[in-house]
Amino acid sequence: MVRSMTSSSTHHCVRPITLNRLLLAVLLQGLPLHALHLGECSRPLGMESYDIKDEAIQASSYHNIHVGPANARLNTDRAGGAWCPKATITSVSREYLEVDLGSVHVVTGTATQGRFANNMGQEYAEAFHLEYWRPGMDGFTMYRNKDNK
Repeated sequence: MVRSMTSSSTHHCVRPITLNRLLLAVLLQGLPLHALHLGECSRPLGMESYDIKDEAIQASSYHNIHVGPANARLNTDRAGGAWCPKATITSVSREYLEVDLGSVHVVTGTATQGRFANNMGQEYAEAFHLEYWRPGMDGFTMYRNKDNK
């Protein structure tokens, strides 16, 4: 039996241990467990600092080498200062930028900007979708927030 109480100890709730909970407990025994230190989750992953190498950044297309995927970095004016797909983006376009983080990470935020151009660029994306993949998944999955958006 599992017993849980509220913090005031005035309400008691008794629930039986179900087979699913028992199986989960048995399966977790012997597995290495890892803790997440969420206080460390605000550290940038390296798109601005170049900790993420150029070779880890791919794109569906690019207009020319000066606006290739390796130029999709924050606050830089290298080459064209942006990644620009070959075709004009529309509501039905499927252009993408793919960043290989090298290992599994908990991503807690994203940052985007338009073409930097010494902070004077006028070109930018008005919207984007975030998709992710990790080992064991069949394909990419679109990220959805708690409101399923």
